[in-house]
Amino acid sequence: MNIIQPKPLNISFNKSYNMPEIITAQIKEEMAKELNEFMQIYGVDRSTAIRKLLEKGLDEWKIERAISEYRDGKLSLMRASEIAGVSIWEFLDELEEKDISINISWDTIEESLGI
Repeated sequence: MNIIQPKPLNISFNKSYNMPEIITAQIKEEMAKELNEFMQIYGVDRSTAIRKLLEKGLDEWKIERAISEYRDGKLSLMRASEIAGVSIWEFLDELEEKDISINISWDTIEESLGI
């Protein structure tokens, strides 16, 4: 199994200075082929491709994490949607897609509506 030696990537993480952080990773040959295919299809360079795919993966992970913690009763609906980085309505759609019941009381609804 050959491991492709990657080039350093510029990915912005440092919010206070908005300076890109260089991250280096080793990937398997099959993944490198898939990355090259992505680059060709979307007409982007390697750094952009990795950044887009990493961003997509992290977005999906945030939603999965928020759903898991919401389902376990560790988070409120509002907090879970914040962690997921989506609106409450989008988070409710995610819960519906995964057939997860909504844990909310009438008191919470009335409080949210200011009743």
